[in-house]
Amino acid sequence: MGKTNDNHQGAIFAQLLAGKRISVLTVLQTVGTSELRHYIAIIRGGGLPVSDEKIKRPDGTWYKEYFLEPEVLEAERLKQVA
Repeated sequence: MGKTNDNHQGAIFAQLLAGKRISVLTVLQTVGTSELRHYIAIIRGGGLPVSDEKIKRPDGTWYKEYFLEPEVLEAERLKQVA
């Protein structure tokens, strides 16, 4: 994986560890990539159980938010300290 890809994945991972709920739009704005689903698949493949929720906009369109459940978030934060 190239340096930019590593940076994107690291930034997305950091947002998840910060307890943020992220979407393709928020990651495009904050990280500079629209490939969130790709990086979520890689992170999940590494063993981190990233949850997702479909959200319906007022105009009737749908999008997904990705996040870590509180117990997963706490376990990951403990790993970072150890």
